Amino acid sequence: MGKGKRVKAERKKRAAREKSQNISLLHPSLPNYPEDVPDYLRRVSAKSGKALASPQKWRALPKEPIDLRLNGMARDGIAATVNDKFQVLISPFCVEELSFEKESYNDCKLVKGSEKAFAANKTVTFRIGTAKYYRNIKSKIRSQRDPNEGSISLGPCDIDIPNIEGTKYGSLNANVSINYDKGYIYSCSILEGEKIEAPEYETYTVFNASPQRIALALGTDVGSHLMKKAVKISGLPKIRVFYGKVQYIDNENRTEQYISAEIASQRPDLATIFTKTPDYSDQKEIRFFITVDGLLWDFESNRSLTVAMSPNFQCHFGYTYWAGEYERH
Repeated sequence: MGKGKRVKAERKKRAAREKSQNISLLHPSLPNYPEDVPDYLRRVSAKSGKALASPQKWRALPKEPIDLRLNGMARDGIAATVNDKFQVLISPFCVEELSFEKESYNDCKLVKGSEKAFAANKTVTFRIGTAKYYRNIKSKIRSQRDPNEGSISLGPCDIDIPNIEGTKYGSLNANVSINYDKGYIYSCSILEGEKIEAPEYETYTVFNASPQRIALALGTDVGSHLMKKAVKISGLPKIRVFYGKVQYIDNENRTEQYISAEIASQRPDLATIFTKTPDYSDQKEIRFFITVDGLLWDFESNRSLTVAMSPNFQCHFGYTYWAGEYERH
């Protein structure tokens, strides 16, 4: 096939894919996303909705077609197929009720804190990490490291708790430490009002989309990354993204939540991932936990991932505030 025919065939294929994609699942601004325009996203007044005079420079990203096909609902969430290569399944999770029922997460305004070098309007990537990564992370940000992240310790007790290796049903007669490291965490904070109280990070970028949309965009980009790197793929792989508010409770109550989830068969790993101790409560965190099915993936050797950011994900970000800088009206 000559070069001209190949170009025409590729254009035809691209046009067909763009026509078939479910636009409602993408960010509304994506169809108009121009290539190689670094100031495409502009600072917008939170009150008036009008673009302000001076633009904020953003790093332009290459535009690639994303074919998203809605497959239906997944535990009150979304199931979509991406480019016919993998599925993304989005589910809200409420740790207090140990349920996947919809919460009022869509009313939350989210903000992502980062160091200057990783501010969302400067980088072309984002980072996610396993619980083990955050248990041992070395960072000048104190709250990033949590020695109990994704971990639960159970001591000798007389309770109905099955399915833990080395124990009998009805009793736990040894100290057991359980870690959930087969998944990646992406964290945001709830922005209350118009001001960031006691900023820890150098920059904060506000999201302009609901947590459900953020979860779908996040799962799509992570899935695309894993499909390129995975050693073995079985069938149509599934990228599962659970999202919800982190509950800040002491270790004793975290243990009770874990045991309740274990008995009810309601994902005890999520009961552990979505709880932290009260000394982290100032984070006001909404968390996204990404797991995989149908992919042979070594989480131990890949405790953190640097994932390429697509224009669709970038469109979910709004203005980046530098620490101490707040919008004036």
